[in-house]
Amino acid sequence: MWVSDLIAGLVLIGVGLWAWPARRATGALLALTGIGWFAGSVESVALYWHRGFLMHLLITYPGWRPRTGGAAAVVVIGYGLALSPIWHDDLAAIGLSSLFLLVMVTERARTGRRLRAVAQRAGIAFGGVVAAAAAARLLVPSGGAAVPVLLAYEAVLGVLAAGLAAGIRWRGGPAVTDLVVDLTEGRPGSLRDALARALGDPSLQFGYWQPSPGRYADWAGEPIAVPRGGAEQSVRFISRNAEPFAVLIHDPAALHDPALSAAVEAAIKLSASNATLNAQLRSLADEVAASRRRLVRAGDEEQRRLEQRLHTGPQWRLSRVRELLRTAGPGPQTGQAPALHRAQRQLEQAVEALTALGRGLYPRELDDGLAGALRALADRSGVPVRLRVPAGRFPAEVEAAAYFLCSEAVANVEKHAAASVAVIEIDERAGGLAIVVSDDGAGGADVARGRGIAGLVDRIEALGGRLTVESPRERGTRLVARIPLQHVS
Repeated sequence: MWVSDLIAGLVLIGVGLWAWPARRATGALLALTGIGWFAGSVESVALYWHRGFLMHLLITYPGWRPRTGGAAAVVVIGYGLALSPIWHDDLAAIGLSSLFLLVMVTERARTGRRLRAVAQRAGIAFGGVVAAAAAARLLVPSGGAAVPVLLAYEAVLGVLAAGLAAGIRWRGGPAVTDLVVDLTEGRPGSLRDALARALGDPSLQFGYWQPSPGRYADWAGEPIAVPRGGAEQSVRFISRNAEPFAVLIHDPAALHDPALSAAVEAAIKLSASNATLNAQLRSLADEVAASRRRLVRAGDEEQRRLEQRLHTGPQWRLSRVRELLRTAGPGPQTGQAPALHRAQRQLEQAVEALTALGRGLYPRELDDGLAGALRALADRSGVPVRLRVPAGRFPAEVEAAAYFLCSEAVANVEKHAAASVAVIEIDERAGGLAIVVSDDGAGGADVARGRGIAGLVDRIEALGGRLTVESPRERGTRLVARIPLQHVS
């Protein structure tokens, strides 16, 4: 049996040395567990010393300091039990191992999920093998189970120790290093939560330096009280370009490895750079959206001015000439009457064309509100139009976009749909204006080839809205638009 004893002790010390660079506390306690194991091979009084170090590690993993008073009491009791002969009593061993599992599960609930799972699996393995060994000795009092039980116990200790070491060597460092690459969640506080999970320290606090108030604050802008540091908490100040940048307040056992510390600092700095870039992109997107709205507003104003110039200039003059011809009547030579009538008809047609042109540029009825402008549109339409429009006023560019959408839709119904009726419904809901124009025509509209609708899509999207068209064949066409009112200022 001395060969298996030797292998078990060497495995414990070996994995402790392997874990030392990543987390000194874990490495030291594993190595001490191995030393305690060898001490028990030399002196029977030290047979269970290794269990004191192992219970300490399982309670405080990945550090060495108990997080609560209850955990500290369990660690002290564990060492006391290791020095006493109580583990020789199989019934007591079963009870103590079960109680240890219960306490450990309760205490590990205070740690990060990943490291809690590692420690709990190791604790279950330890408690289970101790209870199983004691039960086997009770069931086989002749001692026939002693060798298999000892071999199983040594095997579980080796696997347990390797798992605890691997938990910080293979998962602790890379978990933080991965943050340097994957910082695209964009959720407030996500970096702090990810660091807390990776380091197994739910008490971790993280804040950026605010120069104007001269303090550190978290992602929500709440000030962070920076302690002096000590046994309870460690404080790590992070600088950038020789200026204060961030602060990390954490469990002293969470950051011992220099490579791990460097990865954490890199993650924090890159997170800040990522946040700055995202803010700049959002600012640019806001500027582009505002520019599009200004262009729409400026275009509407220019069309309004042009319509006014047409109305007060050429259209007014032609109307005056038409009235003069009407009042003049035919001259002494009756042969002039047909020519005079033709001139009157041509003048009337020119006036009507100018009126339609001005209405296409900017309908004068919109000055009195969207409802009145749409009623006038319905009166002029060659297809019956049913209206359901609120009487209130909206921002000018929203009213213009809604009117031109309805005008283009009604014009398409007249030209292509062969419909018996068109319906215009407008509602204000959820902070926006909902516009629905539908007909009972032939459907099958090809929106991609329609320049008018394409231009309206650009206009509505410039106001932060959206336009969709549904046009199944033989089932009519339905245009649905929504323009958010809060985006328009």
